Amino acid sequence: MFCTHCGNEEKEGTKFCTRCGAVLDSETNKEQENYSFKENVWVKKTKQLFSGKMVLGIFIGAIVVALVFYVVSNQKEPTTYVNDNQAVGVNDNQVVRKQLPDISSVVNIFCPTGDQEFSLEAEGFGGSGTIITEDGFVITNSHVIPQDDEYLDTIEEGCFIVIPEAETGQPDEIYLANPVVIAGPSDDYDLAWLEIYDVYTDPEDGYVYGKYPRKFPVYDDDGLCMEEFIQLGEPVKIYGYPVGTGGFSLTVTDGVVSSFLEDGLITVSAKVDEGNSGGLAVDRNGCMIGIPTMVGEGTYENMGIVIPASLIEEFFIEVTELDEESNY
Repeated sequence: MFCTHCGNEEKEGTKFCTRCGAVLDSETNKEQENYSFKENVWVKKTKQLFSGKMVLGIFIGAIVVALVFYVVSNQKEPTTYVNDNQAVGVNDNQVVRKQLPDISSVVNIFCPTGDQEFSLEAEGFGGSGTIITEDGFVITNSHVIPQDDEYLDTIEEGCFIVIPEAETGQPDEIYLANPVVIAGPSDDYDLAWLEIYDVYTDPEDGYVYGKYPRKFPVYDDDGLCMEEFIQLGEPVKIYGYPVGTGGFSLTVTDGVVSSFLEDGLITVSAKVDEGNSGGLAVDRNGCMIGIPTMVGEGTYENMGIVIPASLIEEFFIEVTELDEESNY
């Protein structure tokens, strides 16, 4: 089959053009709709994690609507092919650039494990995440959440969400959140989420690390997304909390788009270290590209991988369908 955007010939079933990054016609991609992320990367397991923490159908529906709007706003159709030698057109909302989004929406996640005291000093898993709703819905990678073959391996209180100070990236506020991992989709896409439910209060001195309920910072890139497809060689910024730098301060890493893979994933030259997983990848305009993930094994080992917004949308659609089928 051929890309209708640039004319490049692609293998049947390919989701993205490997030359220009354009989304290929959906009718040619039906065989790929059940693509499995775990076949090449995070070989995990099958587990049933629908529980009391499973969000109600109406809540999931609202999230899907928000994600669909989020994705559509980031993937506008171009009117002409844009190559490296052409100026990029902008719409009326982009002529006057607004201030870049609040990066304090990119948060640090820490989940204590096992039979421990719920403490920031406990042993556990950690990573990055991005707040996408004002009531505290945080998207991240599934492998950031501690889990075994059948159950989540988190303490009853869940996980810590640390919100950074916007100007410096230093830890500022701390909240508590329930992790949600869905058997099937979370394994296939390496995606999960957390729901903030309270502020953290230090049990020793009673200090309250924030305010709850509140409206949380959301990464809003409305008006920043150019009318073009992501191009090879395009600059990329990765926001997250790599362990190599201590894992507590928000860090920015620069790179470029290296390639578009047939399963829809994007490789980037920016290094994605342990702790960066679940963070945020944006283009040169501050427009969300997707979620960076560290790959520890399989075909993509040691490569900088970004799960694009289109696959995030697919994930939530599958979650909604499962929720409707199970009547939870």
